[in-house]
Amino acid sequence: MKKFLFLALFCALAANCDESARFIKSGEASAGSQSSADAVIQTDGISRADLQSCIVKSDEGSCERVARGLKSGCERKDQLSCFFYADALGRGLGVEKDVVASFELFREQCDAGSSEACYELSVKYLQGIGTPQSFELSGQALDKACKMHNKRACAVLDLLPKN
Repeated sequence: MKKFLFLALFCALAANCDESARFIKSGEASAGSQSSADAVIQTDGISRADLQSCIVKSDEGSCERVARGLKSGCERKDQLSCFFYADALGRGLGVEKDVVASFELFREQCDAGSSEACYELSVKYLQGIGTPQSFELSGQALDKACKMHNKRACAVLDLLPKN
């Protein structure tokens, strides 16, 4: 699951997968719109070569340049950049690992209406990563994501007992 975000971004880069362009938030990207990779590359000035080298080869220099671009985009309040930057922070990809900052960015993105960020927030609460573990808050974030039509969140909720 941790690699899903960058793998989805890579999928968009390599194969222009429709699903990767839709997973952040309904309305942010949809069928027929540009891929997530293209959106991030255009917005943040990230080179396609650096993105590919970071994802495929785990090239540290490339990952650092990608992370700087994502951070810059996030500072400009670009939701897609913030989402990927939060993931990079949580995994220490191109930046020093900071699970608390990652959690906070996901929380801000969830509050701003990103269903995928709410899903990631639910995972952070469930595992106690960057925040104290809370099953109640995890469930609330998961429910919020599902109400925003996040298929993964709804699928998890469908597996839970209905009490």
